[in-house]
Amino acid sequence: MGFGITFQPRIKPATDERMARRPARVFWLMWLQLRRVGVPPLARLSQLVRLTQLTRLTLLVLCVVSAPSVSLAQASGGEAGPKKVVVQSFVGPRAAGLRSALVNNLETAGGIVVVPQDEVVQTAGSLNIHRRVLKENEYTIVARPLGVSAFLSGRVTRSRRGWALLVTVRNAATGSVLGSSTWSGQTFTGLNAVRTTAFRRLNGYLDAAQPPAAQPPAALAPAEPSTSGEGTTAGSEATGQASPGTGPSGADQGTSPGETPAPSTGQAAAQDSTQGDGKEAWYQQGEVEAPDEQGIAIDPEGVEGEATYDYVEYDPEAEYLEGAYEEVIIEVDRHPWAHVRFTGGAVRRSLNATALVFNNGRDPSGTNLLTEERQYKSAGLGHMEIGLEAEIYPWSAGKQQKMNWFGLVAGFRQSLFLSSETCRRRDSLSAPCTTDDVLTVPTNQMEVFGGARLRFRLGYKETDPKLKFDLGYGMFAFTFDRQTLLDVDPQRIVPPLRYSYLNFGTSLQFQVVPTYLDIIVGGAYRQGLSVGTDALQIWGTETSGFTGFDFNIELRSDAPYLGDGVYYGLRVDVFQFRTLFKGQAVCLVPGGACTGTDPWEPWPYDGEVTNVTGGFQTAVPDNYLRTSLVLGYRFD
Repeated sequence: MGFGITFQPRIKPATDERMARRPARVFWLMWLQLRRVGVPPLARLSQLVRLTQLTRLTLLVLCVVSAPSVSLAQASGGEAGPKKVVVQSFVGPRAAGLRSALVNNLETAGGIVVVPQDEVVQTAGSLNIHRRVLKENEYTIVARPLGVSAFLSGRVTRSRRGWALLVTVRNAATGSVLGSSTWSGQTFTGLNAVRTTAFRRLNGYLDAAQPPAAQPPAALAPAEPSTSGEGTTAGSEATGQASPGTGPSGADQGTSPGETPAPSTGQAAAQDSTQGDGKEAWYQQGEVEAPDEQGIAIDPEGVEGEATYDYVEYDPEAEYLEGAYEEVIIEVDRHPWAHVRFTGGAVRRSLNATALVFNNGRDPSGTNLLTEERQYKSAGLGHMEIGLEAEIYPWSAGKQQKMNWFGLVAGFRQSLFLSSETCRRRDSLSAPCTTDDVLTVPTNQMEVFGGARLRFRLGYKETDPKLKFDLGYGMFAFTFDRQTLLDVDPQRIVPPLRYSYLNFGTSLQFQVVPTYLDIIVGGAYRQGLSVGTDALQIWGTETSGFTGFDFNIELRSDAPYLGDGVYYGLRVDVFQFRTLFKGQAVCLVPGGACTGTDPWEPWPYDGEVTNVTGGFQTAVPDNYLRTSLVLGYRFD
């Protein structure tokens, strides 16, 4: 298709009276001209009649000839249903949300149908196209069965100057790039303008984009060597001329020997693609205006969301465009390479177990053996706790992100202002515990953990669910000052516990509301290694280990208004350790005589001290409820 420019002289507007007199004036001027050359009056009248009839005949022929062209133009330019495009996966940090915003604006503001990515991938696979980077002709091949007109791709970049989003539009009919548009801002929120301006800024390219022909044009068929040596059949078809020794003659094609054959489709396309001065039309030019030496334009002084330039020149050597024109059907979004989290909240403990003990004056009228409750309960929501957690994926910090699924995780938590109250030792265990007998025991709770973490995204987009697996070591300690414990009533003693364990955990993160709500659910099994020396001495030296579990849920939200990569959340953990204590307590009395007055009261036994018949008959459950506020930063 070609176009030209018509220059029209400035004419003084005519009044209605002058317009009505114009045909008569033209007739009168023609009459005077014939009289000037000496034509008799009757001959003059005859010629004027013939000229008028010839003019009418000429107009009739022009109307008949131009009617098919007008109908064709109307057919091609008329309403043919909504335009269909493919919006490929955007590349870069937080690109999935911007792609969703662009798709929404194209569909609502422009009435454009965006073909689902799964359908594009399935169509490409049925055509035996599985490459990540498509060639120009492969865009046309994939677009033909889908009936799409354009392919859109996007890349999000981040630098010290700000954020930028480059969206490129590719013509499905030819596979060539029509142009691109850029959104930029000092912060990520500056790119949110794509939600309202995407269609307006890309509409020119989308209008120029066309779907591929139903069948590949004959002009594009590969040329085959001619055996006669006088040309090729395919080549002659492409140029609309017959080879001397091959193909039909001019008479067979409906042309006389003296006529020039009508141009073929290929020639017509070539003629339409040139302007009057012989240059290529704007939509066939291989290059478009480049913004500047920096490539993607970022104007910190300008309006948020608007870029200085809309066009980017394709320069494969430029670092800022590395991979920008490698449009792919599916592209995995970049994974964050590190997280740092600060936590603060409360931990509530609940331990309740039943033991078989010697009477030792607890109940003067009772039997020699009694059952007794040993318990620890936190007041209210529990004690305060702060913590720091970090996870890093060493091989994901680079541009290529090799082994982005492997990382390391570590954490530390510590109680604040924690103490416990119990009853001090008295001469008689049956005596009631008064306020004067209350003893404050310095208490501490601490946890450390570390290990390897494997992560997998269940899809290709940043918003797809994420699955993680943990394998590591942890230690959770809830301890009391040992010296103060010697003054505690024996029937109220709970030993210091230091649970060391192997942790096998998993978690699943899925998005509910883009940007503002993710839900993370997780669980872990803990295989106990030790409960600590103090616990062995007080509740059983033959205790070998324990088991435990952890269940947690977290509500997380990004906070772009606080900074890029900042997020916060609320996390609740419920975890438990179950220990089956075995063996005798260690006697502290000099000489090793285990008596009822020993600070670590011995369990009932039969004959030998080591032949324990008392103590805990079932596993002791130690339950915890942790509620934490989380403030984190994500390194993209």
